[in-house]
Amino acid sequence: MKRTNLIRLIEILPRGEDTCVSKSVRGHTVWTVWKRPDESKYIVCSYLKKDAAGWHMIKEETEDSPPVDENCPQKYLDMCAPIDVEWRKRVKILPTLKRARKKEIRELFKQGYALRITISPPEGFDRLTQYIFDIEEVHTNRPVGRSIKDGKLYSIPLNLISNIEKIGEPNVKKKRKYCKKAQ
Repeated sequence: MKRTNLIRLIEILPRGEDTCVSKSVRGHTVWTVWKRPDESKYIVCSYLKKDAAGWHMIKEETEDSPPVDENCPQKYLDMCAPIDVEWRKRVKILPTLKRARKKEIRELFKQGYALRITISPPEGFDRLTQYIFDIEEVHTNRPVGRSIKDGKLYSIPLNLISNIEKIGEPNVKKKRKYCKKAQ
């Protein structure tokens, strides 16, 4: 099944007498707000996966569970009554946390440092291990770093960073001095 068709299907599939009020797609996650006949609303998180047969939904979670993912749109939190206060706190501070980490990484690179970034798996993903990699430069406005070890570009998942540390002395790039040719 095509991804767009699956997303549309999630929106129109009946959930009893509930109706879909709004939907948002973020990566492989579809966030929807559903309205019950008594006018109360709730959030549903649907995880999508692609394999040889096409796209399919692997899991659905509501705020009762709560979802592992914390990239729920802020406006959805305002639309629905809170069920899990702790999960909502994590969702609300995530954008601020990402901005702070991105700013810290940029400032350290401006000072000329190479960085060692430790990425830890989110709660509930026990089979994933902690990953540490060293990066020596950042590219564009996105949080992307070039690895010191293999020279490849890696996207840095800001919400999974558990530690940022400087490696060695700052490598300050000197500006080139241009000489006029002797005539």
